[in-house]
Amino acid sequence: MRSVHESAVGRPWHPCRAVWLLIAVVESVHGTLREFFLVPVVGAAAASLVGFAVGCVLVIGVAWLASRWLGATTRAAQLGVGVLWAVLMLGFEMAMGRARGFSWQRIATDYG
Repeated sequence: MRSVHESAVGRPWHPCRAVWLLIAVVESVHGTLREFFLVPVVGAAAASLVGFAVGCVLVIGVAWLASRWLGATTRAAQLGVGVLWAVLMLGFEMAMGRARGFSWQRIATDYG
């Protein structure tokens, strides 16, 4: 079994980035569906709580399904994948916030 630092195409971290992209797409669809269908019914605060729980399940599900392909067999490799995903997701969310015209202050309130 290959390590997390190797991939079938010879590029380091390639599977990790591919799975992160899938997670980003799944979470984007999840957020869109939440805004269109759940927020009007239960309100933004409740939808945010439900969305957080559902989002966790979705991310864990994608990670579990991709775990063999990732090949992160040690705790250190798994931690590395998790840190990489967290950094990539933070950057993605900040970039999307700025693209939507949000101020840095507005973006920061989502994390506070």
